[in-house]
Amino acid sequence: MMPGRVSTRKLQPSLTLPAAFAALSGMAIGVGITLTVSSHGHPLAIILAALGAVGLLPARRAIGEVHRNILEEVDRIQAAASDLVQGIFAPRIGRSRISELQPLGDTLNAVAGHMEAQIAELAAEAFYDPLTKLPNRALFLDRVERLLTRAKRRKGSVAVLFLDLDNFKLINDSLGHEIGDQLLLAAGGRLQGAVRDEDTIARFGGDEFAIAAGDIAQPSDAAEIAARVAEHLAAAFTLAEHEVFVSVSVGVALNRSEHDRPESLLRDADTAMYRAKINGKARFELYSQDMQNQMTERLQLETDLRRAVERSELQVHYQPVVDLQSPQKVVEVEALLRWEHPRRGFISPSEFIPVAEESGLVGPIGRWVLLQACRQGKAWRDEFGTNAPAKVSVNLSARQFSTALVKEIQQVLREAELGPDGLKLEITEGILMRSEASTFAILFELNELQIDLALDDFGVGYSSLSYLKRFPFSSLKIDRSFVQRVGSDPEDAAVVRAIVTIAKTLQMNVVAEGIETVDQYEQLRALGCDRGQGHYFARPMTAHAVGELLRASSRRR
Repeated sequence: MMPGRVSTRKLQPSLTLPAAFAALSGMAIGVGITLTVSSHGHPLAIILAALGAVGLLPARRAIGEVHRNILEEVDRIQAAASDLVQGIFAPRIGRSRISELQPLGDTLNAVAGHMEAQIAELAAEAFYDPLTKLPNRALFLDRVERLLTRAKRRKGSVAVLFLDLDNFKLINDSLGHEIGDQLLLAAGGRLQGAVRDEDTIARFGGDEFAIAAGDIAQPSDAAEIAARVAEHLAAAFTLAEHEVFVSVSVGVALNRSEHDRPESLLRDADTAMYRAKINGKARFELYSQDMQNQMTERLQLETDLRRAVERSELQVHYQPVVDLQSPQKVVEVEALLRWEHPRRGFISPSEFIPVAEESGLVGPIGRWVLLQACRQGKAWRDEFGTNAPAKVSVNLSARQFSTALVKEIQQVLREAELGPDGLKLEITEGILMRSEASTFAILFELNELQIDLALDDFGVGYSSLSYLKRFPFSSLKIDRSFVQRVGSDPEDAAVVRAIVTIAKTLQMNVVAEGIETVDQYEQLRALGCDRGQGHYFARPMTAHAVGELLRASSRRR
């Protein structure tokens, strides 16, 4: 069979012309349907001549009129088939004057209708988000391209806003993906009410949306759109009997020259949105070149952090935790990650830990810290016996908190030859909010292994008492923000007293972090705190320095 042609048998259910007619006319079906015409004359002329020769036509003079009518109908069908092959589906073949040709016209109409519907469906899949039915990234960039072209003619500006719903993952994980989808649908609807009819709203996937707006006279016009977006999303969403509140972080970028491309404008808006997240969420930021420089620095920091793992530039330091009734006694140590960059020197954990979280490096780095801390805890036990810190405490990242965590910790303890009673794991309240059911299962398994669990930074998060009752924590750490003002602010002192009372009722130890003055130490001891850590007692130090401290403490005894 020739390329682009298929057997005419595909048309037989709809075509009632004699087989000889079909063969002589040279009709074929290819990609669409094509009727061919002989270079030596129309095939129908040959057919009619043959029919006249055998006496099947009533009279010779009738041949001309019949010939003409059939040719007109065939030309009409052929033109429609040609349109079909070229992707023009709108023209339809009307009722034929030649009854034998009607099934062929009906078949072409059916094929055209079917292909038109399929192409419309494919276009919807290619250019629209399946959940919200809003334009997707591809269509959005095309719309921005058109806005930039128009702005070049009119000497105007185009604004692209990149939006990310704050804490959407928390809602998705805690209430389920069905509720999350309902929230995205409802948010898309509200966004449409926050912009002008001529503006484009798109969903890029997840909880990310974008807005393209033309005819922007000045940056304040774009800022006004961002403010309206925040206002429309501020009211509560009622989703399957759940009342949910969300805020939005928005990055705004304006075209700066006639050479701007849609992709670069979108990238700048994304960069500005990232800055809004860093600066506290629920806000908008206007892109500037400084932001791009900082993003470049962040990318370099991530690259350097990957190399730091390979080159063993990371270190684990340890901060002693003392008994407040006998502060010379080091009862525990907290493992803290430090990075000495070969060119930049010491880099604060507050700078590189978020990069590790976002890049996924926190997983392997966290396991490395855990292994180093457990090995060091075992070494101190071997050297100092009962004078060694009873436990080494390690902070867990939300990225580490998965179903594989328990097996990973068991493997680390085996490698380090440290008993589970020598390890304490510190967890923040944010981890508990991710999914209570799965979190409880993991914490219960860890508790069954006799690993102590501490709730870190208590008082600055959700601070739900239900967490303290449900989850098997053995100790509770009061956030340093309360500790720093405990001697000067009666309200903070009252908060600390209440936390201590609750913890004691639930038979939990209380640890105060960030103790820096003798006044803070005395106040916390008077309020009933069991343990404390901070610069007043000792700064984070190397394992060797902790060993020296333990030796000195042993000699004093």
